[in-house]
Amino acid sequence: MPAAKLPPYPENPSGELLESDFRGRQLVEITPDRFTTRIGGFGAHDFFGDGSFYLLDVPGHAVGHMCGLARTTATPDTFILMAADTCHHGGQFRPSPYQPLPEEIVPNPYDDHDDHQTTPSCPCRIFERIHPDPAKYRTEPFYRIRVNEDRTSVAYDVEAATRSIRHLQEFDAAENVFVVCAHDASLLGVVDVFPARVNGWKDAGWKERGKWRFLRDWDVGPADERRA
Repeated sequence: MPAAKLPPYPENPSGELLESDFRGRQLVEITPDRFTTRIGGFGAHDFFGDGSFYLLDVPGHAVGHMCGLARTTATPDTFILMAADTCHHGGQFRPSPYQPLPEEIVPNPYDDHDDHQTTPSCPCRIFERIHPDPAKYRTEPFYRIRVNEDRTSVAYDVEAATRSIRHLQEFDAAENVFVVCAHDASLLGVVDVFPARVNGWKDAGWKERGKWRFLRDWDVGPADERRA
């Protein structure tokens, strides 16, 4: 990563980082040889050596792109996977073969009520019409990584980034792992934010409440069609 991003601006007029970001701080590079463990499809580095926090080697988005897997409880084991820029929208990794779109979506992504027992569910069939591959609308993501006509992309390595998304889907299917991407605005109103703690995410039902909330980004029909 340092070789790709340093020296910083203004020493390097084209630098993407600022010299002031490093002033008075020690820069520690996590080199590829540190990822000696394997968790799912990713190389992992046990940062503190006690199994509480792992850095994951998740290539594709940028040179040296990493994610953080934090243990939130020990009994039972639960984790939050801070997926950084592996994805930029829930529709890039959901649904998946491991996490298919259910026939009836509960809680309804178009409702903000906390009482999911009395709120009508949302029929998944309404999303078939907007899926790029309607035959697979329940098992394949709605979005793929865009590649522009000039072959540029938000991803440094599109093929590697696509593989990383596939591995992310495996984590997403685990009941004890809560996947949070850096730009997932759909989780606003679902998760508690700093200075609150996130250790109780599973008991609070954050994963179930937030899983399909990204679907509200699309206007797929009148309100009565969005309720079963």
